[in-house]
Amino acid sequence: MRHLDSPWLRPLRPRTRRLAKLSSRLCLGTCLSLALLLGCLPCLAEVIHLRDGRTLEGCLIGVTDKALTVLTPEGEQVLLLTEVARIDASKPSDPRLEKKAQRARVLFAKERQREARQLLRRCGRATPTERLALEARLQAFPPALLLGPLRKALEDSRPVTRQVALAHLTRLPLPQAVDALLAAALTHTRHDLRQGAHTAALKRDAERSRGVYEAVALSQTKPLRRLRALGRLAELGQRSSVPALIGVLERVGLELRASLAKGRITSVPVDLGTIGQAALRVPIELPEMDLLEVSTKVSVSSLRQIRAAAQGSLGSITQRDLGAEAGPWKAWWSQQSER
Repeated sequence: MRHLDSPWLRPLRPRTRRLAKLSSRLCLGTCLSLALLLGCLPCLAEVIHLRDGRTLEGCLIGVTDKALTVLTPEGEQVLLLTEVARIDASKPSDPRLEKKAQRARVLFAKERQREARQLLRRCGRATPTERLALEARLQAFPPALLLGPLRKALEDSRPVTRQVALAHLTRLPLPQAVDALLAAALTHTRHDLRQGAHTAALKRDAERSRGVYEAVALSQTKPLRRLRALGRLAELGQRSSVPALIGVLERVGLELRASLAKGRITSVPVDLGTIGQAALRVPIELPEMDLLEVSTKVSVSSLRQIRAAAQGSLGSITQRDLGAEAGPWKAWWSQQSER
């Protein structure tokens, strides 16, 4: 595994992030929904104190912008948020009741996501005034429940629905929203939406965006995604991306050798010039492939496009042209690091 252990080819370690503290100004429904989704409430039964002085004990199922659903030994009950004074965690819940509550929470979340998808589809057909009302309803959804429907809506056939989904995804207060934007920037079929998602991801987290583009360029994913990632890195123009781009050259070099070996090509003809009317083409033997520990399913032409894109990105960032081989670039970068 000597080639794959090269520091130029090591995958980027995922950067850990801590969830920010919830603001005290969050509405009751949003706080309860986030608590449910993050697993903060399932172990204890809740005591719900109503404004009229009554109490209700059970397992919380889910919350909307207007009501909450709780499972009691007598069955499910729906309470308006305006009726609730506060909710306290009490004694450990009955295991049988909690098991029923877990199943009910899954169904509740699926139903809420279905509702969000319907609202997004309606945005594509609504008038501007109706769309404002629909978007206000979307904003009342818990961010974790809204993430999936928004990602799916980016693929909708209606331009308005796609733009609404992109706008809400840009504002969604979740780290995963940045990854969803970056996925759209690399994989969406429409150029305008790819560009919009790229711009939004940069505004949200430029460092994370650059790291994901570098990781995709180094990976063995679809060639078009790698090419787009390389293009984004060239646009960003960060010198800190140089080691990753050199790693791409080294990786593609190994992939090209593996592709040639897989095709059982043991020699390639090289044109050494012409003698009279005939071109002199000499077969050059390829290196031994028995110990090569790289596999690829990408065509040689695609690999050459990726190599050219990586070379172009390096040239754009460094204002130098050291060729398509990783060796000269590695030597030059090592000299830069020693200065």
